[in-house]
Amino acid sequence: MGVTDQGQSGIVPAGGTLRLRFTPNARQSWIIQQCSVNGQLPGAVAVGPGATCNLFLDTLFVAVLSMPQDVGSGQPYVTVNNGRTFLVVVAGAVVGSSVQATILYDDGQGSDG
Repeated sequence: MGVTDQGQSGIVPAGGTLRLRFTPNARQSWIIQQCSVNGQLPGAVAVGPGATCNLFLDTLFVAVLSMPQDVGSGQPYVTVNNGRTFLVVVAGAVVGSSVQATILYDDGQGSDG
């Protein structure tokens, strides 16, 4: 089991909805064990009190995280096969606010230790 992390960030556009997409490389599958979201980054505009965060596997709803900061982890884990996308959707946020999402996943590559 090779657990690794990947992070993405973005600025909420007009309309107040930001989508951050996590997609495995070709011929790779991930088992996502944790997802964190942060809409209250130092020195940046916060997402505001009306923001929501939903997690999807393609169009299938997986979970909801609380804004401005939350972590979802534990079983059942989410398997993201090649060609599928794990999606973090922040809605109702202040335009121009910054959001960061990070996933921890098993990439199936084994460990070096």
